[in-house]
Amino acid sequence: MKSLAILLLFFSLTHANERIIALSPSINEILYALNLYDDVVAISKYATYPKESKNKPKIGGYFSPNLEKILSLKPSLVIGAEHNRKILQQLEHFHIKTLELKFFTINDIKTSITKIAQATKSEDKAKELLTHIEEVITKEQNKHNKNIRDKRVLVVFGGKDDLTKSNYVAGHNGFYEEILTICGVKNAYNHNYLAQPVLDYESLVRLNADEVIILYSPQTDTISKKELLEKWNRLPINAVKNNKIHILEKDYLFIASQRITQSIEDICEVVND
Repeated sequence: MKSLAILLLFFSLTHANERIIALSPSINEILYALNLYDDVVAISKYATYPKESKNKPKIGGYFSPNLEKILSLKPSLVIGAEHNRKILQQLEHFHIKTLELKFFTINDIKTSITKIAQATKSEDKAKELLTHIEEVITKEQNKHNKNIRDKRVLVVFGGKDDLTKSNYVAGHNGFYEEILTICGVKNAYNHNYLAQPVLDYESLVRLNADEVIILYSPQTDTISKKELLEKWNRLPINAVKNNKIHILEKDYLFIASQRITQSIEDICEVVND
């Protein structure tokens, strides 16, 4: 009996907790939502949510995680996105378990939540998160999709001092266009180019969006919201005539995690006010 007790104790200690490293803010947020944050030993330097993130060791940015730092933390599981494939493959050579995920669409987010939950035996909590996402989508669709309107909304990433070039906008291959559809409006970007669209001043004017949503980050944007609004209000486009230039600065608007529900609700509220 004593030997059996020792074996059971050893088994429980070796299987009690993972040592997880999250290579992106999205993964960091999902782990927190799955109640796994005590098992997280390091995160991306760009992860700011939850507030406990500031106390976690950082292993680098999106494209530059530090391999030596990761190895020194002796992780049992390292979770990354597609752009982390190279370092995930390097870690596999050290017999470290890895998980590679996608975050382009809402379905990708849901699938990633499921895969993380399966890898960490957190399926019950994942079901709650997935159910909430579906409930919010259904709620907003029922509110707005009875009459799909021709309103064309342009989603712009970041506040720029110079609108003459390099304006990054939401294209057709990501969850921002899906959110606009859920909200009952159309993406003003109407070209077939699937990679990240970048527009100059003339392209912005030609698109002539009925409404513009600028996703603003006080951490990275060097222009104030007031100055940014003044610059956009000089454009000869319908959104200016309609007084429909919106600046949103919530951090979750940039992150593909379970907090996509808040992004959906915020954007739907703005375009349907």
